[in-house]
Amino acid sequence: MDVEESATKSREQQPSDKPGRPPPIVLTSTTNLMQLQRKVKELVTGNFEFRNTRSGTRIVTKEMADFLAIKNFLESTNLSYFTFFPKSEKPFKAVIRHLPHNTPAEDISDILVSLGFDVISVKQMISRLTPPEGTKNTYLPLFLITLPRTEKSQEAFQLTNLCYIAIKVEAYRAQSGLTQCYNCQQFGHVWANCKQPPRFLWSGGDHLHKECPGKKNSASTPACCNCHLSEGEKPHPANLLYMGLQRIYCI
Repeated sequence: MDVEESATKSREQQPSDKPGRPPPIVLTSTTNLMQLQRKVKELVTGNFEFRNTRSGTRIVTKEMADFLAIKNFLESTNLSYFTFFPKSEKPFKAVIRHLPHNTPAEDISDILVSLGFDVISVKQMISRLTPPEGTKNTYLPLFLITLPRTEKSQEAFQLTNLCYIAIKVEAYRAQSGLTQCYNCQQFGHVWANCKQPPRFLWSGGDHLHKECPGKKNSASTPACCNCHLSEGEKPHPANLLYMGLQRIYCI
């Protein structure tokens, strides 16, 4: 990446002064929509709209204050929903190159904090291959850092040394394709904006996949928690599966 390209990428991730239109809220709980609409009218000052979709009831607002009021109400009444980051709050992401692959992510986070960055997360990037004998993970010398969208976060591109090692920081280029939620295992949104009950990736149990005590003892070809396919032509878990050159998403 040359200097001009790096500057362009940096400008693309600059925080915007415009608040932008609020993202939709997708209600997935079964509830009386007429009663909910009456309650929403009491909470908001602007216009809003309900739209029935395959994913649930989509609540669309025009003002950020109305979006936050509805979101807080749904959470206080334990109604399940998911939403998305407002454009002004979407986290800033960058990739640190050239650190050894065995560098602890916690150490990188601590150093960034000592430099004045407000770190949301640091995660090592993984190359995941699926040869005939099973899935194989390769840990890469690449670390994805997530920071809040502030002016200070832009200074990450100026870092040239970390842990006394020469590094390069580049803008993160998201992979194309659907995003999967690590909380409910459905597609199209991320866990940070999901207030639905957690589900186990392989069976749909009411707990997070990473917290399942019996995960290591599960079958090598588990059932999908989205379609519950355990037998047949293409049994699979509820995550992205590569079969030859074909990508299979179970929604």
